[in-house]
Amino acid sequence: AKRVERGDVLTEGGIVAEMIDTNPLTLSVDVSEKNRERLALNTKVTAYLLGGETATGNISYISSIADERTRTFEVKVNIPNENFARPAGTTVSIDIPLKPVKARKIRSSDLGLDDEGTLGIKIIDESERVKFVPISIVGDEGDYLWVTDAYNDNVRLISTGHPFVSDGARVIAVKTDEETGTATIESQ
Repeated sequence: AKRVERGDVLTEGGIVAEMIDTNPLTLSVDVSEKNRERLALNTKVTAYLLGGETATGNISYISSIADERTRTFEVKVNIPNENFARPAGTTVSIDIPLKPVKARKIRSSDLGLDDEGTLGIKIIDESERVKFVPISIVGDEGDYLWVTDAYNDNVRLISTGHPFVSDGARVIAVKTDEETGTATIESQ
């Protein structure tokens, strides 16, 4: 709303004032599409405000429509502001805990693409054949990634030489000791 001064001509139904309630104070953040599905309403979050103050609140809204430009989803968090000491419109940083997912840590060099450009890894299945498995990256630690949707706990990941074997090819598994670099045949 614009400021109204003495002598200004107003139109009927025009806005002359805007009132906002800053208790609770609503914080708005954008969340990536890969993390949206791991959010839940009423999840307790921590907000870090300017000046070093922290506040806790809850997720009150998760958008179901992505921003067309950024492909992110708006998430709103309400934090208490009983004495109205926290002003609206300032910058905050928010820690939002995500729903846990089962993930495995792999080297980023273990990743590959299939013929359609899908990101994944190659594993050895029960019949000693190469199988390409699509994955989702849920975390990044430099040379290592946390991936999910890939496989069960007993899978055998092909790391060394995975670019040189094709999906469906029969292979002899060789287990490599990462510390010494020595290889031993696992099965024939």
